[in-house]
This record gives sequence, structure tokens and C-alpha cells, in this order.
Amino acid sequence: MTVHRRKFVYAVLVLALSYLTHCQAVAIDLSDLPVLKYGTAWKNEKTADLVYKAIKSGFRHIDTACQPRHYREDL
Repeated sequence: MTVHRRKFVYAVLVLALSYLTHCQAVAIDLSDLPVLKYGTAWKNEKTADLVYKAIKSGFRHIDTACQPRHYREDL
């Protein structure tokens, strides 16, 4: 992954986290959420590059939950 991509992904994550930590909970209409989301589970060192590509491809819902016990990617 290039330094530019790494910095871009880092900036997006920092902005998202700062936004989330300063927001109040609001009710949302679930129909406003994207139907398709990109999951980051089990990507390890490829995560930043793959998230960058997902965002560039149009994904706007990134699932960053770290719950390995809930994933069975061997299926």
C-alpha cells in the first residue's frame, strides 16, 4: 500500500472516530443505511488497503466490528 493510501485511510478513520465520539445518539431510519456493506474481518495487514479500495469503489457502510468468534469465513 502506498503512503498516500495509508494516510487517506488513517484520515478517514480519525475523522469518523472524532465525529462518533462527539455526537449524540439520534434515531435513524434504517432505510437510509446502505444495503451492502464492506466487512473488515480477517483482512489483517491488508485491511487499510482494502478499505481504501472499498471506499473508492463506492462503499459507504464499513463494518469494523472486531468479533472473531462470530465469523466463520471457512464456510
